[in-house]
Amino acid sequence: MCHSFIAETVTENRNKDGGNISKHAGYYAACMVYASSLISNVVAPPIVHVIEWYLYGGAIADGLVAGLMWTAVGQYMAMNSDEKTVGRNSSMMYMIIMSGTLWGGGFLLAMFGGKDDREITESTQYVLYGVFTGVSLLGAIILLVLPNPPTNPSDEKKLEADGEKNHWGEVAEELYKSARLVITFDFLLIAIPSAFTGIELSFWSGVYPTSLSFTKQFHSQINTNVLIALNCIAVGCGELLGGLIFGVFGRKGAKIGRSPFMWFGTILSIIAYILVWLNIPGPASIDKTYEVSTFHPNVPIALICGFIMGFFDNCINSMIYAYIAVQYEGQTKQAYALSKFFHSLLGAVCLFYGGKFTIQTQLSILLVGTVVSVISFQYGELRFKRKRRLAAATISSDNTGEEWDKF
Repeated sequence: MCHSFIAETVTENRNKDGGNISKHAGYYAACMVYASSLISNVVAPPIVHVIEWYLYGGAIADGLVAGLMWTAVGQYMAMNSDEKTVGRNSSMMYMIIMSGTLWGGGFLLAMFGGKDDREITESTQYVLYGVFTGVSLLGAIILLVLPNPPTNPSDEKKLEADGEKNHWGEVAEELYKSARLVITFDFLLIAIPSAFTGIELSFWSGVYPTSLSFTKQFHSQINTNVLIALNCIAVGCGELLGGLIFGVFGRKGAKIGRSPFMWFGTILSIIAYILVWLNIPGPASIDKTYEVSTFHPNVPIALICGFIMGFFDNCINSMIYAYIAVQYEGQTKQAYALSKFFHSLLGAVCLFYGGKFTIQTQLSILLVGTVVSVISFQYGELRFKRKRRLAAATISSDNTGEEWDKF
């Protein structure tokens, strides 16, 4: 995850050194990650000199794998949860995943903390990406040795029966189920906040760290490479705190609903976006600038904003994961894949315009998006609760009728 914090800075440095690469290749590569992840999420349920096109090809491969991984992780979590534990498990799962920003930030701080050089040299780049590759391989090995969820005899018989089916027919069936699900109004309500998570993640992991690096007024206070590392740690701490809080109160989410938690996170995110607006100059998302915004760029405020954005990211994603696991029981593969499809779609769009729009324009999109998302989530949850009450009342009425017939 910490790779996304420095990708645009690395490619900008290589462009400055005369390398054969676009200045905003970091944005474009991250955009390709999300775009290819978008494609991967469609098929997930059934199944330097930096050379610029090598970078883009690797980004596409990364995105394809990410789509499969996120769907598999969500499905694995749902299979090991019930309605009472899903809130806790989704929060803890997302906290563990995103804690990589904390450890990654510590790694970046160790790499840059003792250097006065404000540029990322080619030799440093090799060390960074060598470590990223090694950690990725370790993660893949751990994923392979995860224990299977408990099964009962009926599930085993179903798996044996499924093994005798035509697998191409199963693929077509899964795609058909996904297509049926995506056109429902109920899923549209959860697709809106899912899409917004793509925008907010792309902003805090790509656009915001780049803006910190490009704000020259920070140079008199701190090495901006160190600032990126500290911001990465701040985001990780926010993710960690969010996971702990929502993990502890996960059971209450099943009783009182998840909308209050969403509103709490949304209010905090609005505060963070306003502070970023006041603290970071508009052109900083596009190019290096000596301009100032409303007040002089302030390091503590920049780190507080990173912390809040990390906290909100855990809040909204853990609530969405828990919501899908409960509402779409039996359809979690399709629902998680489609959720990540919309996440990837808007994430790609955000990173495409990341190097073209001023940071204030992007913050305006975030401010509108966060409010629309929480309203959509709350309405979807209210509809789900209403349907559940009606179903319970119907069952109760049927049972009463049977008792009268016996009498």
